[in-house]
Amino acid sequence: MTTGDIATWIIALIIFIAFVFGMKRIYHNFSSGKCDSCGNGSSCSGSCHCSGCHISQTNKSSK
Repeated sequence: MTTGDIATWIIALIIFIAFVFGMKRIYHNFSSGKCDSCGNGSSCSGSCHCSGCHISQTNKSSK
């Protein structure tokens, strides 16, 4: 193996690990009914389609 081959495998491994962590996050959010586009307690944008955002938007508008 040359140095280029080793570097290619290392980069591929890093990309694979990032992909696995991303898929775990998506699965966790999907199974718990949350979405990341809403942010952590921040105001929701109009493009957010999560139930948590609509609930918080409704609560904010009713106050």
